[in-house]
Amino acid sequence: QWRRAIHPDYKYRVMNWKLSPEERSVPSIDAANNRIYIGSINKQLTAFVLNSGKVIWSTILEGRIAAKALIYKKNLFVGTTRGIFYSLDTKTGKIKWKYLSDGEILSQAVLAPSEKKGEPPLILFTTSNNKITALHADTGKWEWQQRHSQPDELSIRGQAPPTFHKGIVYTGYSDGHVIAYKADDGSILWKRSIKEKDRFPDVDSPLVVVDKIIYASSYSGSLHALYIKDGKTKWSYRLPTAS
Repeated sequence: QWRRAIHPDYKYRVMNWKLSPEERSVPSIDAANNRIYIGSINKQLTAFVLNSGKVIWSTILEGRIAAKALIYKKNLFVGTTRGIFYSLDTKTGKIKWKYLSDGEILSQAVLAPSEKKGEPPLILFTTSNNKITALHADTGKWEWQQRHSQPDELSIRGQAPPTFHKGIVYTGYSDGHVIAYKADDGSILWKRSIKEKDRFPDVDSPLVVVDKIIYASSYSGSLHALYIKDGKTKWSYRLPTAS
């Protein structure tokens, strides 16, 4: 229906433009407001009209944007490879607040509604150095952070995004661990390693919760079903690779 460049150097030469193989950001669709948001390796976050591709606004951030932006009311949340996490206004692209972390942010953040009445939700994101951070969505105020140890061996570039389910946040790490945190204070409920003898046990893909089971895949090639209550394994299945 339409095609537009997301790199400013191409400007309006859309007929000659091809997507760079390095572009990894996934578009965020705001159907209610007829908009689409996408970041790029040139550090630019752009808003387009959904049904025409017309540029509404474009904002330069610090660092490349590989993560999908999260939409919450009139806010956009996205992180960069410089480790900077942003809140922007969906209407204007103006930066509301930013938080400096110390690892690449390559995956989408998640909202965790507060258990306290009237309190804003927390926004949680992970970084490539095995950290998970929780900030107040409205102000960017730091609430809690947990860091998991990094493996001695080489790991795959990437990270699992947080998954929120009924007051608990789950995520995976580069050493093959899956950890469950209490969303409001970051306390660890359980952790389980799905690492086998293979190299690259990274759990970089999103975790999926269905009923009382959480599903996690390891880059080395295995799919695991864990009980959300305690992380114990229900079953595992070997694959040539898993993502």
